[in-house]
Amino acid sequence: MRVASLTREWWEKHEWLAPPERSESARFCASLCPIATIAVATGLWCGCALAGIDFGIGLTDVRACVLGSEAIRAGASVWILPLNYAALVVLIGAFVLVIVGSVESRRRRLLVGATLLAIAAALFGASLRAREIVSNCRAPPSMATTETALVRIEGTLLDVPQHRLTGSDALSHFYGERDRWTSRIDSLTSVADDGACVDVDGVCSVVMSSSAPLWKPGERYSFLGRLRMRVPPANEAECLASPPRSLHHAWGSMSIEHSDLVKPAVTSDRAPSWLRKLMAWRSIARARLRESVLSGMPAGDGDPVRAMLVTLLLGGEEDGSRAVEQRYQVVGLSHILAVSGFNLVVLGAIAGWIARVCFRSTRTQLIVVLIVMLAALCLLAPTASAMRAASMSVIGVVGGLARRDWNSGAILAAAAILALVAAPSTALDPGFQLSFAAVLGLRFLATPLRARIFPALDTQPTHILRFTVLLIATALATSLAATLATIPIVIIRFGTVAPYAVFETLVCTPLATVIMVIGYPKAMLGSLLPVLSAPLGLPLYWLGSLQNALVELSLQLPHLGARTLSPIQYLGLPLCLIWAAAWMIALWFACRGTLRFQRRCAVIMLLLCTAVPVAPVCFPKMPPWFELRVLSIGDGTTMVIRSGDATALFDGGSLSTWSVAQRILVPELRLLNAGRVDAAFVSHPNLDHFSALLDVALYVGIGHLYVTEQFMVAAAHEGEAPHALINGVRATGTEVVVLRAGDSVRVGNSLWNILAPDAGFVARNANDSSFVIRIDVDACEHGAAPTRSVLLMGDLETEGIARVLKSPAPNVIATAPNSLKADVFEIPHHGSWRPIVPSLVDAVDPLVVLQSTASRRFANDRYAPAMLDRSRGVTCRDGAMRVLIDARGTLELHTFDRTACMWITRRIDRRAETSRARTGRSSRQSRAPPREARYEYSPYRAAHAANACSLLRRE
Repeated sequence: MRVASLTREWWEKHEWLAPPERSESARFCASLCPIATIAVATGLWCGCALAGIDFGIGLTDVRACVLGSEAIRAGASVWILPLNYAALVVLIGAFVLVIVGSVESRRRRLLVGATLLAIAAALFGASLRAREIVSNCRAPPSMATTETALVRIEGTLLDVPQHRLTGSDALSHFYGERDRWTSRIDSLTSVADDGACVDVDGVCSVVMSSSAPLWKPGERYSFLGRLRMRVPPANEAECLASPPRSLHHAWGSMSIEHSDLVKPAVTSDRAPSWLRKLMAWRSIARARLRESVLSGMPAGDGDPVRAMLVTLLLGGEEDGSRAVEQRYQVVGLSHILAVSGFNLVVLGAIAGWIARVCFRSTRTQLIVVLIVMLAALCLLAPTASAMRAASMSVIGVVGGLARRDWNSGAILAAAAILALVAAPSTALDPGFQLSFAAVLGLRFLATPLRARIFPALDTQPTHILRFTVLLIATALATSLAATLATIPIVIIRFGTVAPYAVFETLVCTPLATVIMVIGYPKAMLGSLLPVLSAPLGLPLYWLGSLQNALVELSLQLPHLGARTLSPIQYLGLPLCLIWAAAWMIALWFACRGTLRFQRRCAVIMLLLCTAVPVAPVCFPKMPPWFELRVLSIGDGTTMVIRSGDATALFDGGSLSTWSVAQRILVPELRLLNAGRVDAAFVSHPNLDHFSALLDVALYVGIGHLYVTEQFMVAAAHEGEAPHALINGVRATGTEVVVLRAGDSVRVGNSLWNILAPDAGFVARNANDSSFVIRIDVDACEHGAAPTRSVLLMGDLETEGIARVLKSPAPNVIATAPNSLKADVFEIPHHGSWRPIVPSLVDAVDPLVVLQSTASRRFANDRYAPAMLDRSRGVTCRDGAMRVLIDARGTLELHTFDRTACMWITRRIDRRAETSRARTGRSSRQSRAPPREARYEYSPYRAAHAANACSLLRRE
């Protein structure tokens, strides 16, 4: 208290910080500062955001630069100097006009000067963006390859190792818990076998599959493990969603099997810098705060309540946090979990209350709040909204200490300038855009909206009633203003709108505030005295459980996400910016217009702006006649089929990634504007074929789920993955249907014919019970014969293939002489070698062969001789694949180029099709002596897979 009183007396004596009286010209110039700041911020954002369009240095080029494209790096560097010179010239002209206009008090010259200032800032922003791209254009280290290699690396540990057990998919825990610990290393040195050392720039991630490592951040270690370079995403939606690489992202990942392979580095000249030591201190402090937050709670890794609390209070990734974030995003409450200005407001309120108790001087209280804000900015996860809030708080506190008048628009613009100068690529970050749009809505729209909703608020009869209504009206107007201001960005960036977000925010915001009021003091107290914070663990856990329960209840509401179409897909970015500006102007006049005519015109303009994203959904463009997408998901199968106005899935899971739904499948469905999935087919009860389907049912919706009889037998066992899938999709309203050989399902412009398995068939191996489906694509004329066909085989192995070749469901298609003939063929079991498969390929005689597999299985490819004169696509080599069939039967194959982030048309060899049309035989048969291959199936001799190939008998 003595220190507090002395500090208070010092601040009260030093009144020289108060600004002196200013002249009229000085006040006039001071009034120009907000206008100039806003002009600079607007121009800087436009330059950073539009640099990729105007100067050809966009997101795709960043990925190409990371892969070592020196040509694109040189092309980006060419623009830096001319942009700087142009910005300097325009800036001088702007200053001249502003000075002349301020002397002569001519508003037109001031307006022109502010416009030129914005143009100069735009040119400077484009220069900063180009400079950032050049700095990120670093060729990958020579030791990093796409293949796994055993290497030794010395590096400085950046983070406290974090525990990871499962992925974000709802069924990922059925794979079993993988005990993994992840961290990052920097200041790398590659150590060769002969002891030679080579310094490497960048950051590498480390994954150890063992017990908890005793590593300390800031220390240097020697790591021996398998290194693999990270490559760009191989799917369209994943590629468009991933941010540009920067120095904070790891270029490679090292897998270490045991902690004994990590030893302290003793011979190294690369000492960690003060910045790395500061990052190490931050990591240790965050780890202590996390332990303090979770102390006194029920133990359990991957618990959604614990993950939600850590994400809400501290930010960053926690084990199980991705699944929680996905659920909050679907219901429109992702801003609740994000560390943003809301967190800093609560922290500032707590710090201000403590400062008022200890200090009387306003300046001292402001200094305490400033220190708390800076500490929170260093320790919490650095998101765009948190950086914006912290920058505004620091600028506002400094202005308050100097006793300057506040200008909220100028403070917001100054925060934007600081963020864009520090990282120009944040101009394209959705979080950055949503944060500033929400603050603008709160600043300029909340009060007018409250006056419109409750015009007679001042006439309430009693004080208590008036206070209650005022509180409700303020909360409703605040939530509505933020929602309306961010609608254009949400529609353009995500293509969806959550209709209940306003009311859900009203319910969850007070609860989140209470969690923060309890959680932050608990974290700070627990980092000093852990024993005192443990009693608050259970109350905090109960509040978190209530918040998650509200979100789960919201997931059951109908029309969870109103589907729209992003205008950028059919208008382009320039027209989208004009549309967003028209929306904001109309919203301004609707809320703040003084004349009735202005408000009516603004409402009409808002309705017209609303029709822009809604009209394509009500009157969509012509959907593809038939499109089949094979997503690149490693070991697994995920196919998205669009046929007319219907959407179907054939399998949906992966063994390589346990977050395939959140990362790949759900974003892909949203990118295609598919809406609710009409039908989903699960080939057999193996988890790598359906691990993502429960998430699709929860967040997108599935009309019918088609399974085999053996899948339902497996689903009868409680505690297994098939049982969880069936119960989960039924809870969402999905109808589960069992199909057998001879059944058929109409999906849009195609007919799905089930060729296997037969009714009552029980396979010894679950793979041999897979669906065999022939998809016949309709011709453009009604009643005409199908033009093309697709054959999907699942994970069929030797026994199942022999059964299909012996009796391929003769009652399926009466008009087809051979129901196995197809133009597009999925090679069974991800391309694993079976001697019987080449004969199956001859029987199917496809033009296009698709294979969904990881590089490990494709490394020993033995099917190349059987693929002569056929176009073959492999996901691990070619990325995602797309097969297009139009109404006339034209067949096209596209593969996704991950370096250019675009689809590439593959040439289809037509010799097989010409040979089939002329001779009725396959191209391989036309070149060989005439012979007929036939399989005779015997259930007794097919007991072992090794003997099944002897069923082939030549006549």
